[in-house]
Amino acid sequence: MMLSVIIPVLNEAPTIGRIVQFALADPNVDEVIVIDDGSTDGTPETAAAAGAKVQTSSMLGKGASMHDGLLLARNELLVFMDGDLTDFSQNLISTLAEPLLSSRVDLVKGQFSREAGRVTMLTARPLLEVFFPEVSWIVQPLGGLIAARKTALAGMSFENDYGVDVGLLIDAAMGGLRIAQVDVGHITHDSQSLERLGRMARQVTRTILQRARRHGRLDEKLLDEVWEIERHTESELSSSLHGMHGHDPIVLLGLDRVVLRGTFAFEVARRHQRGREVASLLSQRGLDPEERISRLAEALAGLERRQFEEAAREAEINPGVLETVRALRKAGRKVGVVTDAFYIGAEIVRRRIFADFAIAPSLHFEDVRNSGRVRFPSAFKNRRGCALHKICPSNVIWKLSAALDVEPEQILVVGAPSRDLCLLREAEAALSYDPLMEDSVAGQELPVSRRIEDVLGML
Repeated sequence: MMLSVIIPVLNEAPTIGRIVQFALADPNVDEVIVIDDGSTDGTPETAAAAGAKVQTSSMLGKGASMHDGLLLARNELLVFMDGDLTDFSQNLISTLAEPLLSSRVDLVKGQFSREAGRVTMLTARPLLEVFFPEVSWIVQPLGGLIAARKTALAGMSFENDYGVDVGLLIDAAMGGLRIAQVDVGHITHDSQSLERLGRMARQVTRTILQRARRHGRLDEKLLDEVWEIERHTESELSSSLHGMHGHDPIVLLGLDRVVLRGTFAFEVARRHQRGREVASLLSQRGLDPEERISRLAEALAGLERRQFEEAAREAEINPGVLETVRALRKAGRKVGVVTDAFYIGAEIVRRRIFADFAIAPSLHFEDVRNSGRVRFPSAFKNRRGCALHKICPSNVIWKLSAALDVEPEQILVVGAPSRDLCLLREAEAALSYDPLMEDSVAGQELPVSRRIEDVLGML
């Protein structure tokens, strides 16, 4: 049987060409699939020139890319590789896949000579020893070198962050699949910053604890608290600044009616027979952001986390948004989604359009259900910011400017007047955008564009 090699990538132009050519040279490989996560450095073009089949991921995140590759692969036997490898043995693929090719196992994890990383030693291994001793013998549970049968992975849940590899390992073990570990020699990866390692540790912890709850090995209240802490941490500005550098020009996009054709809260409500109450709240122009979002959270109380996530994954994105975000990032801009709607939706949508970060209030969930309570990120609070509201999305402009040493005129805001008026007023550079409105906004003196691509003309 032949192998399909799947390589999720993000800005790996210096290494991806060599990796693709290496994979295609293996006599057991007749297909190399590169799933691109919105690269801006020419990675997809380099991979295609080297002979790979290239596709853009359906959503930002390694897990979505791996799953997209699985669906695209024509072979039953799959090999997953990282796109940033710089030093590896010439028989890497054949060694990793040998237990599959000999029909002895369903999933193979690669073990390599580099010492296990800090997250593995300090987070993954201790948790696995406690909750899943069945897989505690795997030396590199977080490693991205995996060989597996397509049919074995088809029904599994692919986490869309650093938890994906250990999540698949646990699912395979608990599903009774045959697992092997093989030594593939020496491997060299790009080093990770301490900040990124911290994020990885949180996500790996959450994934292992989620699986522990699923299999009756953990008290649910403890896991809910871990989940809430992680989500609230991710919604803060300090987490959003991960990977950003001083003086980077920034574009801030509103979520409702800018990125999305409609309004996220209403989309959630409409699906679950609460549309009338939410529509009434959204239409009340006299409410300040804190009161409106608090009342919206209460109106959607009792709905499950997955119901918010499904709405975010399926909500209609305005034409031109994805192409514009790609063009902005290729031009060296950082792109963020800022909204007074809910972070649980904003984060999924920003991954769908390959934006760099999202900042929004976060709902509080208890036993996977929305409690009706909401927490506002500290970036929404600024005594010297918005003169009208104590808590306001427009304060993000000043917090970003101070944190990254960026002049306010280097932060372009693209917002809908009906939803992002304070953001537009506070911005030194702003584009008022709403494809569903007339060419002027009564009493606001804000020109309105119907084309999101007009943002490029302002840069």
